[in-house]
Amino acid sequence: MFLVGRLLAISTFDVRNTIRVGSRATRSALRLLAPLAMGVFALIGASAGSSQTLQPLPFTFEQNRGQAMPEYEFLFRHSGVNAGFRSNRVDLFLPGAAGSQASLRLQLIGGQSSPVGAELQEGRSNYLRGNDPSRWLRDVPNYKRIRYPNLYPGISLVFYGSGDRLEHDFLVDAGADPSTIAFRIDGAEKIERTAGGDLQIHLAGSTTTLRKPVAYQAGHGSRTNVDADFLLSADGVVRFRIGPYEATSPLVIDPVFVFSTFLDGSGADAIAAVTTDAAG
Repeated sequence: MFLVGRLLAISTFDVRNTIRVGSRATRSALRLLAPLAMGVFALIGASAGSSQTLQPLPFTFEQNRGQAMPEYEFLFRHSGVNAGFRSNRVDLFLPGAAGSQASLRLQLIGGQSSPVGAELQEGRSNYLRGNDPSRWLRDVPNYKRIRYPNLYPGISLVFYGSGDRLEHDFLVDAGADPSTIAFRIDGAEKIERTAGGDLQIHLAGSTTTLRKPVAYQAGHGSRTNVDADFLLSADGVVRFRIGPYEATSPLVIDPVFVFSTFLDGSGADAIAAVTTDAAG
């Protein structure tokens, strides 16, 4: 696994400061901060009898400055789902049974673009690992969204969070050709198209669904839906079939991932969605 476990996250005035610890010395420093952390959590917790619910941290994308394998340019973690973003693929790491981990690779076929951060956040991540402060990573930038500009000619891909979901949009400029978008999902035992137009992705012990895509054009205060479907080839490459639309106007394509996995072997299903919505 390429991510270091999060041990403390304090949110004050909407500023996120994450400290990731890997040594005995830094763990002792963490104990000094624990009362402060508990005080902050007490302010944001909602009590019901003896139970408390903690407010989740906001969605952010970390720039990779050495805290992960160098091929990843950005990192994401939320609600047990981790992701690493590269120039031509996205690696998704999902929680499985009894502490196991399932992984999927979204390989972008024929497209390549270095992701860039957008909407810099006030919070920073700090990685304090080992006993040598010169090797610690401080003030790692966090962004609200990342964008793959011109992943295909005139087509960009954007990832961001909304509510408790990780979302992504294919943004097709006026005059661009959406048929150039192609990707392959690696790591699955089997992929099949349902009668309703979804793609069912079978993993060991769980099933992930890629919902039938929604496409639309927006303008002048209105939204016009466009017919869209998946094309799944025999070699596992996925493309979009797009119905008639106004090619002189931008087009948004929204596929939706739904992850269904078993967390910590408890036997309880947990659902996390990766959806798309250009409205943010």
